[in-house]
Formats: sequence, structure tokens, C-alpha cells
Amino acid sequence: MYIIPISEDRTRRSLSWSPEAIDSLCKEVDGARVRFLGTPFFEKYDRVIVSFPGAHGRAWNKLIQGAGGWKTSCVFLPDEDAPGYGVHVKNDSPQCCHAIWGVTPCFCHMLYGQPERWGCRWYQMWVENTRRAAEMDAELVVVTKADGSLGRSQKGEVEFLETSGYEYRRRSVREFAEDVLDIFMPDCNQKNYRDHGIGMSLPKDFGSKNRK
Repeated sequence: MYIIPISEDRTRRSLSWSPEAIDSLCKEVDGARVRFLGTPFFEKYDRVIVSFPGAHGRAWNKLIQGAGGWKTSCVFLPDEDAPGYGVHVKNDSPQCCHAIWGVTPCFCHMLYGQPERWGCRWYQMWVENTRRAAEMDAELVVVTKADGSLGRSQKGEVEFLETSGYEYRRRSVREFAEDVLDIFMPDCNQKNYRDHGIGMSLPKDFGSKNRK
């Protein structure tokens, strides 16, 4: 099962970045490659991103790798140089048996309907990461595309979460960007944002107020 989107149960700071800047950061960009094998360890009650749309790789690169506070079970293997790229892992579940598929299928069949060149080793790694996070009672968060839809691989990830009975929160990529900037970068100033490559206009006193 999953938890409905996070309610606004806190008073958000009044931030002066422009909607256009957020839109630019969060739009889908072809060729924005992400390489990430997941957080190596989790602690009790961590907030963990368990699914993120690869089409928003630009937002990932600028937010996740520039902000503390978030951990993730996500695995991205963008090319042949990434460990595990192109590796296929046998799926032993009853729904994927030889009698049904005519072959001994890998996880690609469940995820994509057919084998794909990038393989499905990433999925096995992701499952292992996600189980470790769940064992630590982490708060699991699924980040969707801006319109609330899921990417191709994400559908398999969410199916695993729901089949496993893991509760999770759901945020759009735009909501996620606002969360990161508002919660996990409270002390950033304009220069820090420029250093992170985020072209947003922030007030001079941003970060000086206490978050409620």
C-alpha cells in the first residue's frame, strides 16, 4: 500500500525563486545521464527516495548530488562503463516461469516485456537497497514526473513496493525540488545555489529564518 502525498502540515517559508526557474530545473532533458548505485547504508527512520524518473536526470544531478539529508535506494547504470550494465538476472518468481514465457526470463520481461540492452542487474541491486531501507523503518518516497506519472522502470519499482506491502509517500519532481530547497538546503545563499548550478534568484537573507 502507499501513503497519499505529503500534506502541508507545516508553514513553508516564503521563497522568492521564480516558477520559471523551477520549471527549467525540473523539465525532462534528453541525454542527462545519471550514474548512481544507491546509498551504501541506511539508518533508522531515514527519508529515502526509492524511485525517481530517469527522464529528470538533470534535476537529480543538480539536487541530489548537491544536497544533504536525502538517502536513496535508486540505481542508475547509464552506459557500458557502469558496473552491472547489460547484465541480466534470472527471475525465479512463479509469474515468470518457463512454461508461461517459453524461456527462462530475466527481470527485463517483468519490467519491459522483453530483454533490453542495459539489462536488469540494476533492478536486483535496487531491490536489495530498498529492502535494507525498509528494514530500518525508513520513510520511503517515490518521485514521479511533473504530471504525476511514472517512468517505464518506475512502474516495476512501484509494483514491487506495493506487492511487498511497503508504505511510501509520493511527490512530483517539482514538489521534490521544493522540498530539497526548502528543507535540506536551509542555509544556502545565492552564491551557493550558483555553485550548485541552480540558476534561481534567492533573497539575500534566505536561510536566516528558522524553519517552522
